[in-house]
Formats: sequence, structure tokens, C-alpha cells
Amino acid sequence: MATPVHYRDAVFAYVETAKSPQAIVSACVFAASDRPTDELAAWLAERASKLALARRKMVRPLGDIGLPVWADDPNFDADRHIHVHEADDWEALCALLPAIHAAPFDWSRPLWERHLIRGVRGIGGRDEPCDVVVGKIHHAVVDGKGGAELIRTLFSAEPLPDYVPEKSTTRTAVTTRAVAAFPVTCGRLIGDLVRYRRAKKQVRAEADQWAKPVAQWPRTAINRELGPGRVVDATFFNVAELSAAAAKIGDVTVNDVVLAVIGGALADYLGEVDGSLAATVPISTRDLVDVETHNRFTTATVNLHTEIADPVMRVRAVHDEVRAEWARKLSPAHVRADAAAPRLPGFVIRAAVRVFGALPKKSPTMPFANFLATSVPMGPAEGWELAGSPILAHFGMTTLVEPGGVGYLITTIGDRLAVSVTADPRQVPDLADHIAQIRRGYERLMERTAEESVPVADEGRRLGA
Repeated sequence: MATPVHYRDAVFAYVETAKSPQAIVSACVFAASDRPTDELAAWLAERASKLALARRKMVRPLGDIGLPVWADDPNFDADRHIHVHEADDWEALCALLPAIHAAPFDWSRPLWERHLIRGVRGIGGRDEPCDVVVGKIHHAVVDGKGGAELIRTLFSAEPLPDYVPEKSTTRTAVTTRAVAAFPVTCGRLIGDLVRYRRAKKQVRAEADQWAKPVAQWPRTAINRELGPGRVVDATFFNVAELSAAAAKIGDVTVNDVVLAVIGGALADYLGEVDGSLAATVPISTRDLVDVETHNRFTTATVNLHTEIADPVMRVRAVHDEVRAEWARKLSPAHVRADAAAPRLPGFVIRAAVRVFGALPKKSPTMPFANFLATSVPMGPAEGWELAGSPILAHFGMTTLVEPGGVGYLITTIGDRLAVSVTADPRQVPDLADHIAQIRRGYERLMERTAEESVPVADEGRRLGA
């Protein structure tokens, strides 16, 4: 049975452009298997064929005049979603990922792929060969946490029940219903605008309760018009070491530590910056919004205080910013306003994206933030397998959205944390140097926390005053 695509999910189909494909790309690294490649590919196909999300495609009405629907693909063949590649080492693997990310989906099929690469050496400093499964799925289907749950199910040792196909539908039928319902859609939009205005009024009424982030940030060398190419690299850390550093600093999280290290490394890479850098950081709202929505998150703007040279004090400052932004964006008024976003027709959103893309970007400042940093905990490593081979690590890519020329994906699985960096090579021409700066920033922080004492934070600042 066809079901409507939730508006929050459909938006990711509407805003997609050639320069910003809305695909989530993640790579699971497994111990090398002694099974033949065709057997591993068949294992992946068989597991995926039993997942409902993997069997359903998005059927969009002509011109995006109304909401699309999720419907079973009557011609579903899991084998068509499984691809095999060759990449002998880490550099070749990193070169392959952007090509996978950039290739457009076939919208006549479910919006996912799995790419199998055998015998890759040099991942996270490992000498032994590993097998890698790169997953690609459209953001309309899952968000970061939903994607983690999906691949955990895919790579579980637990047997999956057979999927029972349901009746599908056609684009003609969806378009016919959308045209007939268009007057209702317009009336609903008016109601949406009224509710949204009321919700925003409540947010403004409570504004004095929250520390509002800076409205403008310095435009830097990574905040220019996006080019078509992408580069990706990653560096890996030990979670226990990061946890020990966070405990030594006190009242901060591992995520605070990593954000502070990333901010400091990027500031070092850019050189002179007129002020601090800021990151757009997604916040999960999975327990707060409509359960029918695949994408359950809002976004916060986190000042990374890159003007603070001492890495320990910077971590504490970032922690204060994160705590203040989480309190603000997860307040009932903000959650209601976020959920009340007007359901604009898809063709209107697509037109707005084109207009925004054509606007000049010469201002010395910019709104929102300088780049995206998203964190996805994958959970314990136990229970993950590729046909019996255990998982060793996880990394991935982020979608760049103009004017952010670099993005960071922070993932943890078991005792391994990966910081994956996706960049426009015209804005970050030497990504390997930036990765090295992240490592140096981490090492400086470890040296500071290893000292007998670390500076005591100002109590007013620690409390967000």
C-alpha cells in the first residue's frame, strides 16, 4: 500500500542539486573474509531484500505539484543495487567514495545502493587487508541515526523475516490525485502559515530565556561557491583516550572535545580569521517529533571559539555553547516552531533553491555557520558482521551545502572514533594537510590534559552566564 512521504522527508528530494546530492554515504570496514566476492554480494542482497525501507521507492507527481508517496517497487531486484569495485589501498578507497556519492540515483527504483570493495589496505593504519561495504541512501529515506539503525539491522547476525510485497502505484495515479487535491493543498498552506507565525511568535516571546547565537560569521576561504568535485579523507581515534581527556577537563563530553579539535584545526588551516568559526550541528529530535518522519532532527549553531588558543579552555567554551544551544533548540517553543514549518509545494522549493544559488555571495560575513559537523554514534561493535566477519571501523561522507566548502562526519563504533572530512578541492586543495592538523590539534590537547593541572574555567562562563 502506498503511503505519503512526510513533508520533512520530501524536502530532501526538492533541494537536491547536482552540486549537492542529498545522499548519505557511509563505509563499514570489516575483517577480510575468506568467502568469494559473489557470495558476499549475494549475502548483502538477500539481507537487504527483507528490509521494508529497501523495497520501497519514491513516486513523485509531475512537477512536484503535491507530496510524493512511498510504494513498493514491483520490479524490485536487490542484485541491481549491489556493486563491486576494486581499490587496493586507503587512497584509492577515498578516491572512489566521491564518485559513488556524486552518481545520481535511479528514481524508478528504491533510493539505496551497497558497494563492496575487497582487500583494502591502510585503513586507519592497518596493514592487513579489509573488506569495505559502502552504503549510499537518499536523505529522504533516513537521517543519520535512522541510517545507523538500518545498517545495524543489515549487518546483524540475527535472521530477518521475509518481506511481504504490497500493492504499488504509478506516477500517473499519484499526479492525478495531486492535481485533484491542489486546492486543498493551497488551503492547508494558508493554515500552515498561520500556525507557523503563531509558533514563531511564541519563540520570540521566550527569546530572553535563551542565549541566542551570533547572527553573522566571518566569510572565509571555505565559504565560496561550490565546485563540482569532492575529496574525502578520515582520521581515527581511540574512544578511551578521548573519554579520559574529557574526564580530566571535567564536565565536558567526547563530542565537545572533538568539535573543539576540529575548530582549532580548521582555524589553523585557514590562517587569519576575523573572529571565531561556527559549525552547524544537527540535533536529534527522535523522541519529540512525528514518528512518521524519517528525518527527525533540528540544527544548532555552535560557536567553536577558535579565537581561544588554549585547547582545554576552548573545549570548555565549546561545551558551554553546545549546552546553551541544545537547551534553546530543544525547548518546547522551538520544537513546535520547527514542526510547524509550512508545507510549501515542491516546485516552489525547487525554484527557491535555484534563486538562492544564483544570488551573489560577496558579503564579508555569512549567516548560520561556516560548515557542517554531524555526529552519529553507531553503538557497540558487537553484533555487527559481514557474513561472519566482524566490523572494525566506520567512516563516511557529508553532503556539502553552499556556502560550506567542508563538512565533518564524526562516527563512533566500539572503541573507534572517526573524523571524516568531505571538501570541495577548490576550497580545500590540500586535504591531507588539514587531516594532519586535526591530528596535531588532538595531540596538543592530549599533552595539555596530561599535565598535572589544567586551568580552572571561570565559573560564570562554565554556567553559561
